[in-house]
Amino acid sequence: MTTQDLLTALRWSAPPKPVNWNKVEAAIGRTYPAEFKQIADALPPGSFQTFVTLLHPAKFKRPEEFVEEVRGYADLLREDAADRRFPHPIYPEPGGVLPFALIGFDWVIGWLPEGDDPDRWPVILCDSHLDAWHIYPMSTSEFLLAVVTLPATIKPISYVAEEVQPPSYIGFDGTTAPPPDQPDKNYWPEAAKLQ
Repeated sequence: MTTQDLLTALRWSAPPKPVNWNKVEAAIGRTYPAEFKQIADALPPGSFQTFVTLLHPAKFKRPEEFVEEVRGYADLLREDAADRRFPHPIYPEPGGVLPFALIGFDWVIGWLPEGDDPDRWPVILCDSHLDAWHIYPMSTSEFLLAVVTLPATIKPISYVAEEVQPPSYIGFDGTTAPPPDQPDKNYWPEAAKLQ
């Protein structure tokens, strides 16, 4: 799966608005996976299916404000990490879980930085109180596509894919993909199988 597969599923055609990744990565002290950078360049700050909000650097005037938001969600996980015996460090610790999206205050989605190649980092889905966490050996685009499309394969948050099909992305500025020409014929048969 690629970023283009995700954008195609979303029917996204708005022109990209590239982020200054040199400034963002310098401020956050990490190199981001190439797919996340492609996604953030292609999509404005906003949410998938009204649930999954990207931690998007373009939402802020200064990279330092973006870092504060990422650190805030990392700190949310850190509050319960010791009590829950969470076995991984958390950003900004070296190799620490680096949040990149969230579902309200229920789930934090991040990468588990294993090794020096960000494009090989697995995705980690953490309950915000660390009552549960799940690791997915998937790229960023592959994970997000699995979250928003049916059949719902990311079980803890399967309700995201079930919200609406074809999947949607809505920018906080109101930008959205054009509506589909016709309803997705596969949506209701797939949704019925989930019940």
